[in-house]
Amino acid sequence: MKRITFFLFLFVGSICYSQDRIQLNNNLNDSLKVIKKTIKNYEDGLFQNEQIVLFTYENNLVSKIETTQNGDFIEDVEVKYENGNLKQMNLFYTTLRHDKKKIINPPTENVNAIYNYDDANLIITLSKECNGLKRIHYFTYNDAQQLITEKEIQDGITLIEKKYKYDKNGNLYNKKDFIAREYDYYKTYDDKKNPFSLIYPDAYLKVYKLSKNNIKSCNINGKSYTYEYEYNSSNYPVKIIEKNGRKIQSETIIEYRKI
Repeated sequence: MKRITFFLFLFVGSICYSQDRIQLNNNLNDSLKVIKKTIKNYEDGLFQNEQIVLFTYENNLVSKIETTQNGDFIEDVEVKYENGNLKQMNLFYTTLRHDKKKIINPPTENVNAIYNYDDANLIITLSKECNGLKRIHYFTYNDAQQLITEKEIQDGITLIEKKYKYDKNGNLYNKKDFIAREYDYYKTYDDKKNPFSLIYPDAYLKVYKLSKNNIKSCNINGKSYTYEYEYNSSNYPVKIIEKNGRKIQSETIIEYRKI
């Protein structure tokens, strides 16, 4: 099960997102939107929980994202914009704990994220604050405006230092975290449309290790995963099955609607 931990931002899923240069105005002209994700998580082949993610839009821009697990609150995100750019996210979340199968409601945490842009409308810094702790992410790009380095710093200490490489099709090929010594390889992709380009602005997509199409196989920190898809008539995924070997890790249903 994918856990929500300190400073982890939502939108964590089984898909690698779109790295194409999809301008915000193009997103606005496409009235098809992702409105719901239903994710069933498994462990050792056994069902664990069901998470539901609901997306709300205002003026064709995502403004709120709500996540529940088995009907219990997990995460609520408010999204704010400035001059057409995604400027701020306020994340309210909780980590569910269990005692004899009864939910114990822990305090809800709040993370505030501020995005800063350069003249090319690329995100160059991300400031995150929670419980008085502040972390800053720094991003750099290549000439194709693909993310190539990321650093996360708190109190002068580098917590994350990542580098990204892409294949000839513009898909993410590998990601290396030199601090955590984690190495991820993204091997194969489909040739279909990625649904998250219907939700988020281009600049936001670029900083989330994104790829042109939908991932089909990868190796994450030594573990191999495969993904199976079903698509709608517009070539967007409507069903995704994630497997580790022969065992199902998750099954995701994506619902769309024109708004």
